[in-house]
Amino acid sequence: RAGAGVLPLMHLAVLVALNAVNAFDNADGAATSLGILGLAFGSHLLAAPLLGFLPFNFLGNPLRRGGPVPIAYLGNSGSHLLGILLLLDPIGRVALVLPVLDLLRVSLVRLAAGARPWVGDRRHLAHRLQKMGLSTPLVALVLIAIAAPAVLGAAASRTRGAESSLGLGVLVSILLFGAAVRLTPQIE
Repeated sequence: RAGAGVLPLMHLAVLVALNAVNAFDNADGAATSLGILGLAFGSHLLAAPLLGFLPFNFLGNPLRRGGPVPIAYLGNSGSHLLGILLLLDPIGRVALVLPVLDLLRVSLVRLAAGARPWVGDRRHLAHRLQKMGLSTPLVALVLIAIAAPAVLGAAASRTRGAESSLGLGVLVSILLFGAAVRLTPQIE
């Protein structure tokens, strides 16, 4: 039986996971690719449908006036479900490091600019990568490359019992995130 203090922490973890993945779903394929990476090592049966969904997230309807948009996208309910699935998976929850860092950074930048942190804009890392001219699939690939060390470290620590690989993987992902933010153009 869990102590009384655990329940508020569980609620907080759920709120963070829901909002972080929802905010990370700002570029086509970003959240879906992250879900595939996070669930592939533990809950691979949950990663499989995301893998089937991903092409429809990248492919746009070229007949739409105003430019192509994805044929399918996660939306709020899909990204919320994905956040919960990642949180519940012991390896997948480590994939949340990237969207949490991105949401925290964007919220602080918005507050520093005098804006409300919950009002959307194009300051996310994915938007900065797009501004550099990267295609939608390439943006998703870069984001996954940033998250991969943390997830691979978590997978290694579960299979070999090497807890240091988890910490090292998370640290590498944090450093890659910082480098990517520094190397991409700012968006006001």
